[in-house]
Amino acid sequence: MTKIANYYFEMKIAIKKFVILLVAVVILFLAGRIFLIYFTKTGIEASVQSMQHCCFETLNGELKYIDEFNSQNPNIIMYFHPECEHCQYEASEFGKNQELWGKANIIMITPDTLTERIKIFAIQYHLIGIKNLVILLDRKNTFEHYFGTSIIPTFYIYGADQKLIKKYSGETKISAIINIIN
Repeated sequence: MTKIANYYFEMKIAIKKFVILLVAVVILFLAGRIFLIYFTKTGIEASVQSMQHCCFETLNGELKYIDEFNSQNPNIIMYFHPECEHCQYEASEFGKNQELWGKANIIMITPDTLTERIKIFAIQYHLIGIKNLVILLDRKNTFEHYFGTSIIPTFYIYGADQKLIKKYSGETKISAIINIIN
């Protein structure tokens, strides 16, 4: 009986050590993930303070770097989706207030890959005729990598010096954006 009791005692100790080791590994893994997310987010927040050098596709299939727009003008980057009701409201406000944008570059970026739906959206909300407005496709889903968010809609407003002035997440009054760029 002592051998059997001794065996169970040793098994209990081995199981306890295994559980403690397993818990320690899980805690270290989770801590590592938290630090990785924190440092990635911090790095993106720092890099987004200046206009990003990232490439997206135009509706015509051309590649366009967003930091190559007229650098003497402010830049408004809007991350949107044509089926988002908030984005539809924002687009209608863009279309209604064309004369208030001045020389600002409006760069609308969408993760939607259906070019026809985007063209219909642009026509419906009178975006086609707006001077200095371009719609770009994020076919490779790189927006979040460069800007750290995928909230739709999100606005990034950069001054003529290509430095971030303001970021808005979610539906934003167009008057707030206009006040910043003017």
